[in-house]
Amino acid sequence: FTVFMALFIHNITEGFAMALPLYLALGSRFQAMFWSSLLGGFSQPVGAGIAAIWFKLVRNTDHTPGFAVYGCMFAVTAGIMASVALALFVESLSVNHNTQLCIASALVGMSILGISTALTA
Repeated sequence: FTVFMALFIHNITEGFAMALPLYLALGSRFQAMFWSSLLGGFSQPVGAGIAAIWFKLVRNTDHTPGFAVYGCMFAVTAGIMASVALALFVESLSVNHNTQLCIASALVGMSILGISTALTA
């Protein structure tokens, strides 16, 4: 249930974060929703397809992904997510006139993430 709720909340905010800039750039709700759903929904099946092809090609060899491959994938993903989060945080400070609200919201969000991770670990 916790994974479901996390994905549910994440997908709502991700869809909004993708669709809003496209709507502002294109001026069309339909085009913004179309491109957001296409780009956001297409990446997961493509990643699964790449993994399936990899596992099929290395089925009878010793080239199966080990801990180093998984560690590198998670490190790259975490680095990209951290850079996007910091870029959006800086942008929110410049857009919003109340910087204390932005900083407090960031601290509350990080606290929720830390507490939920501690409770589920």
